[in-house]
Amino acid sequence: MAIGNTLFPHFYTGFFQFGYVTNNIEQAIENLKKHYGIKNFLDAGMIPSNIKLADGSIANNELHLAFAYVGDQQVELIQPLKDESGFYANALKNNDANSDFEILLHHLGCRFYEIEQWHAFKQQLNPNEHSVAFENEGGAMHYLYTDERKMLGHFLEYMWLDQEGSALFDAIPQNP
Repeated sequence: MAIGNTLFPHFYTGFFQFGYVTNNIEQAIENLKKHYGIKNFLDAGMIPSNIKLADGSIANNELHLAFAYVGDQQVELIQPLKDESGFYANALKNNDANSDFEILLHHLGCRFYEIEQWHAFKQQLNPNEHSVAFENEGGAMHYLYTDERKMLGHFLEYMWLDQEGSALFDAIPQNP
């Protein structure tokens, strides 16, 4: 593994986000409020997400997203509305909001705060050891997912946000 410097001692590093996929975001929010006391969420609504798949093709996704902070941990809820990639919807048994409710851990997220960190990470990433499932195609949030499902049962997400993306994260409410 090429990782081994002070910036990236290993690839399992700096996770602050738990990303859950659900077929009913409103019910997921209500369940987290009722059972875990996470009362304050930012419902970001539908966000288009055009991602580049490992084969170079582009998948157009529409995701309903909601976020909350609990201390320094972020909860991200994702309801796939249109998922050409299949990486979100296929995690669910049934992607119909009218079917039985589902919420599943989808990924852990790591955020780099400096663009240089993002570029260094991408340069050191060995896709033979950590295959890139998909990467975004521009926008305020630069991210990629490595497919760790065989080893860990979920994806790992790595991201860098520009000022616009950072403003969205800054607007996420804190839960005491």
